[in-house]
Amino acid sequence: MPRLIIRTPRLELIAAEPDVALAEAAGTADWWRALSVPAPSSWPPPLNDVDSVAWFARNIADDPSALGWFTWYVVHPQGVGRALIGSCGFKGRPDTRGSVEIGYGLLADHQRQGFGTELTSALVGWAFGHPPVARVLAETLPQLVGSVRVLEKNGFQLLGRGSTQDTILFELRRTVFEQRARHAIGAGRPQFPTPNAQLPK
Repeated sequence: MPRLIIRTPRLELIAAEPDVALAEAAGTADWWRALSVPAPSSWPPPLNDVDSVAWFARNIADDPSALGWFTWYVVHPQGVGRALIGSCGFKGRPDTRGSVEIGYGLLADHQRQGFGTELTSALVGWAFGHPPVARVLAETLPQLVGSVRVLEKNGFQLLGRGSTQDTILFELRRTVFEQRARHAIGAGRPQFPTPNAQLPK
């Protein structure tokens, strides 16, 4: 079966398959070779730890049919090479209210270059490509100004306190997303495709 990949103007988002996710969680040497990338400059990205990586890997392995609703690897094709620069994704399939939660992390060398905004736009578009999704949620820390700006640029609105006392919760409803998408098309701005494609050799 071909790999699930989202391509944006500057990035490739590759949905984590069970074997890759489990190898990453186990700390297997050179696990990233399955993504056709060299060793990342550091790993995991900020705000990720061993426990969170293991949680995602277990869920991906337990439900392979949920491909795309958990971890995606963020790859930046750089000239003749490729670089693994972060990870992103969701915390599972849509719940009974049609809600999914998004998150991402980029390695320090690749922050403040617009990649967060670009990958969030792509993931949101992929999520709303599934009719059951009514809204996309995101939590962050209020002091992470860059993260807050990424959400605001993608149309998310502040709801209030998050799941813990030190986090804040944002929401993007389908109606807002579709309105923004119509405006972008009218203004001639590109929309990111979400194809199912083979990983380049």
